[in-house]
Amino acid sequence: SVWVYWLAPLMGGLAAGGLFRIVAPQECAETLTGTTASLEPCLVEAVGTMMLCFTVGTATASPTIMTPLSIGSMLMVMIYMGGWISGGHFNPAVTLAVLCRSLLGAARDEFPWRRA
Repeated sequence: SVWVYWLAPLMGGLAAGGLFRIVAPQECAETLTGTTASLEPCLVEAVGTMMLCFTVGTATASPTIMTPLSIGSMLMVMIYMGGWISGGHFNPAVTLAVLCRSLLGAARDEFPWRRA
């Protein structure tokens, strides 16, 4: 059963390397394809939402005074990680609020309907 301790980190590293090549292709290639450009934000949002939901689920299983800090810290890390790729809307309510702001005539930082 010792081989699992060797195999699991290697598989995790391969998965992380593959995800990095998908979400940051400009690090590996000169030009972006249309599929890659539309896949980047979706994949980043999926990973970020999964991590946020995991943190909320595990932190609220046994609530302590540190529960809000752990949830906020995970959200901060996910926004720093993927905000430059997808805008950091890891909560659908945030996307809806930014979209409504743009539809109501925001002067700066317009968010198009197609991107929602």
